[in-house]
Amino acid sequence: ESRGRSAGLALPQVTGYIPLPPGQWQVRLVAANATDCNTSLAGLPEYTLPNLTAGAWATVAASGRVGDMGATAFSLRPFVDTSGPIAAGQIRARFVHASPGTPNVDVGALAGTTLTPIWTNTAFASFSGAMGADANGYVTTAALSMATLGVRVNGTNTIALTLPIVSSAAGSQVSVFAIGLAGMTSGDQRLSALVCQDLQDQSMGLAPCARIP
Repeated sequence: ESRGRSAGLALPQVTGYIPLPPGQWQVRLVAANATDCNTSLAGLPEYTLPNLTAGAWATVAASGRVGDMGATAFSLRPFVDTSGPIAAGQIRARFVHASPGTPNVDVGALAGTTLTPIWTNTAFASFSGAMGADANGYVTTAALSMATLGVRVNGTNTIALTLPIVSSAAGSQVSVFAIGLAGMTSGDQRLSALVCQDLQDQSMGLAPCARIP
């Protein structure tokens, strides 16, 4: 399955999963409530997604900045979601760096000013950097209850973003996306995290995601 929504999305909404036949898909971003897909929004190109196999679950992130070139260029970036059983009392969690222009970061448990990294040196548009992660970037760890996570620029001790009160029940699967722009502290483009419960039912067409802070 993949995620999509015909009524349009506002930053930072995420659609629920929609079923698609397996294969390689061409995708256009169009204006909300467009009657067809003939005209891409703001002249954006058509994107070709990697081949999606039968039974796969995937989240497609629209990330980057329109007008940028190179690594931070706006694009649709697919991330395959792991499925299958999770060990008792554990969760699966993945961190995805989706903040263009923000340097490589470390993410982990925060106690006071001390960060215990789980993901290290993770670059924009990737989920690498976690020891023991599966092929899709997930690590298996204990369930979270009122935890505090921190994000710092790799190679520094300065906490750039604090994520308080992060909870995830045993058996759940979570993707945490760093979104927004470094240096922005308010508004839609503020640096923050989008915490999404993967493989869950949608509500009114949207996935169960929360922006923190």
